Amino acid sequence: MKDEDKTKEQLIAELIELRKQVINIDSNSLKFLFGKIEIGHTQLKYILDTVPCGISIATNLSCEEIMHNYYASKFWGINPWENFSYSSNNPPSVKILSNGKELLPEEMPIQRSAWYGEEITDQEIEFMWNNGVRKTSIWNSRPLYDNTGNIVGAIAAFRDITSLKMINTQLQLEITERELAEKALCTAHKMLLDIIEFLPDATFVINREQKVIAWNKAIEEMTGVRKEDIIGKGDYIYAIPFYGEPRPVLINLILSDDKETELKYKNFERKESILYADTYSPSAFEGRGAFLWGKASPLYSSDGSIVGAIQSINDITERKKMEDELKKHRNHLEEIIKERTDKLISTNEQLILEIAERKQAEYELRKSKQEKELILSTISEPVVYHDKYMQIIWANDAASKWMGIFPEKLVGYNCYKILFQKNSPCPGCPVINALKSGRIQEEEIVTPDGKTLIIRAHPVIDDNHNVLGVVEVILDISRHKQLEQEVARLDRLNLVGEMAAGIGHEIRNPMTTVRGFLQLLEGKSENIKYKEYYNLMIEELDRANAIITEFLSLAKNKPVNLKKQNLNRIVEAINPLIQANAVHEDKYVKLELNNVPDLLLDEQEIRQLILNLSRNGIEAMSPKGELIIKTFMDDDKVVLAVQDQGSGIQPDVLKKLGTPFVTTKDNGTGLGLSICYSIANRHNAVIDIETGSTGTTFYVRFRSDCLND
Repeated sequence: MKDEDKTKEQLIAELIELRKQVINIDSNSLKFLFGKIEIGHTQLKYILDTVPCGISIATNLSCEEIMHNYYASKFWGINPWENFSYSSNNPPSVKILSNGKELLPEEMPIQRSAWYGEEITDQEIEFMWNNGVRKTSIWNSRPLYDNTGNIVGAIAAFRDITSLKMINTQLQLEITERELAEKALCTAHKMLLDIIEFLPDATFVINREQKVIAWNKAIEEMTGVRKEDIIGKGDYIYAIPFYGEPRPVLINLILSDDKETELKYKNFERKESILYADTYSPSAFEGRGAFLWGKASPLYSSDGSIVGAIQSINDITERKKMEDELKKHRNHLEEIIKERTDKLISTNEQLILEIAERKQAEYELRKSKQEKELILSTISEPVVYHDKYMQIIWANDAASKWMGIFPEKLVGYNCYKILFQKNSPCPGCPVINALKSGRIQEEEIVTPDGKTLIIRAHPVIDDNHNVLGVVEVILDISRHKQLEQEVARLDRLNLVGEMAAGIGHEIRNPMTTVRGFLQLLEGKSENIKYKEYYNLMIEELDRANAIITEFLSLAKNKPVNLKKQNLNRIVEAINPLIQANAVHEDKYVKLELNNVPDLLLDEQEIRQLILNLSRNGIEAMSPKGELIIKTFMDDDKVVLAVQDQGSGIQPDVLKKLGTPFVTTKDNGTGLGLSICYSIANRHNAVIDIETGSTGTTFYVRFRSDCLND
């Protein structure tokens, strides 16, 4: 097959394996061959022309005459067996380079073998013709000896890898483009989460399966439910903090019509695809109850299909109370007016109206001020208001805590004097930039303790477009950064799985054919002297096949054979193999198996999962260390735990665990933990890690939908 007809995958494999497939030249056999047959003999030329690589032969020590077989002559652009030598009286006008350095004739592989007796292996050489043609090849050469052991010439073999080099360069460009696209996707995802978290209204988001995928700080405060306790959960569990039971709520009406649920709301209204309603929630605010107003809207994918929904919730309890009080007050005033005589009606009505308006204005002003202070004080992010001279006018409790100074001691001071003991604003300060430009400014910084913060400055502008001051909000987005890294790792794992399913079997088929022919040739009597070479090639093929087998385990669409199994039985069945591995390395294995229910499992995959985690733990420990394998129940989950007594996992390695081809072992492939994550994903399980200086524990938690009811 020509190089240009091969697929990119075949060319990559050939480039990787090329240096392993070194052509071994038996000098004694060539010495015997040249002693019996002349170089111009037709039979010898025919044999060498069938070799699938370039063969160049120098028949004397001067190397003035170097003959080339058919493959080599095609590479040089000459006739077969035509003289083509850099040591001749008329050398060819081709520039020779190795590692960017131009070579002299005596530095060519065949001259070095003939003149100095060197054996050259895997030397990469580039040739440049005057017409701009460039070719790259891999060279091996050895000296030729006569019957007395004297060097009489040299022979060289080479392989043209020009096409492979070009394909490798193109693939590097494609990989770079893909990485840029993934980075853009992660940035967009981060911005969405930041926006939701920043919203002052209690807000949450569900996906198409009606499971929670976002739960902001405001709704945590309203429900008392932390986001880490509810993210990923469905079955209407998000209704419990509001109504004391799981049931459909306003957001679910986006994904399905339910007249019974609509009737549970007051003032239900649908405007195009957005829903509005209010209701009383008896369980809100940890059982205190509240009147709530909600707004729900669908979320669309790029093709216009609904992929989820978002709902924001406002506490309108105070508004309801004020409406009731206002109604009572109005009724009372009406009764007083009715009691007045006709003579005082007009005067009293005017006076009462003025008094009522003044009281209402004072009440609204006082209420507005109280609401503003209440809202700003309850915001978990630091909020500071600066006047146009950058003096602090007001700061909420979160800002006071963040700066370590009481709120009343902040008022009237500049932040750069209090925090940094400076006499002028910091370079690039968002507050000073917002005062100057009249536009919102934002700056992302990383603190010395590793936290990532976003500082936003919002200018306050009056009706005449004058900047009165700036509201500064400080957001801690460290958690979102961590979520971005986890999403990127899962994307890479899915990508590798798709690649494994696509190319794994196509690589295996030609490898099986090559192995079969190697075994066939190894059994021939005339090849006995090459037995160690055949064994080496077969072992390397088997090793490559083992790597491909692990690679295929990452396939996202790999079928699983789920049967009713007990996790303890599988652990006990594989325990002798783990014990043997531990004894061999002077280490111990202990089982702590508790009663657990049967699960729907693929026994072979669970065996692979346990073996991979156990071997990693054994390899991480010093002699006499003990590996503990546990099973137990944690709420409604069955947990498999593998605990070692190693030195723990470094933070920079921990965040990359599960990424394909990332390994800290000298002979590792970097696929073991990636396979464990893939197996867990196919069993709807989650892997958690606890690590420290005294050891590491891997927890595999099988979710409730894996339980066999």
